[in-house]
Formats: sequence, C-alpha cells, structure tokens
Amino acid sequence: SLLRSALIATPHVAGYSADGKANGTRMSLEAVARHFGLAARFDIQPPALPAHFAYGPLPESLARALPERALAQLRLYNPLTDTERLRANPDQFEALRGNYPLRRENED
Repeated sequence: SLLRSALIATPHVAGYSADGKANGTRMSLEAVARHFGLAARFDIQPPALPAHFAYGPLPESLARALPERALAQLRLYNPLTDTERLRANPDQFEALRGNYPLRRENED
C-alpha cells in the first residue's frame, strides 16, 4: 500500500498550524470588514505553545546526526511522529486528522 511505501505519511491539514489559523481568521475578518465598507485591521496572534514544547521524542540516531538548528525544528514538528501514529492506526486517518496536535510554523 501507499502508506507502507511512503517515507513520511501524515494526516496533515494545510493551514492547520496555529499561525495558519490566526492568519486565516485575520483574513476572514478583514474580508467581512471590506464587504461592509469598514476600515478595520485585526491583529490576531496565534496561541503560544507551552514553554519547552516538544512535539514528540526524537530518535537517538537523529539527535546525534543532525545540527542543532534542524533538531530545534524537529522538536517543534517531527513528521515521523505523525507517520508512526498513522501507520499504527491507518483506519483512524479521519480521527487523527480531526485531532491534529497544535503546532507552530517555522519562522525561518
């Protein structure tokens, strides 16, 4: 199956990050304001993640092999964690997608 062949397989939803949701909300509000002829600007901040947030444990082989910058990004979002969850429960694709963990976008 495709799931077994893929290196990375996730139930990722485009625009799902905290930043994407905040930006989408801002854009929607600005469109409504424009429609009604209102001059309005909205500053929607994404929710902050808990201090020392880690999306999931990193395999030791990765922790030893990658530079710190790459490790920092993988601590925020590691697609291999999603891949493991999906492979363990492929019939739960919609549930995994519906309960996707909040994450932040890479700021680089």
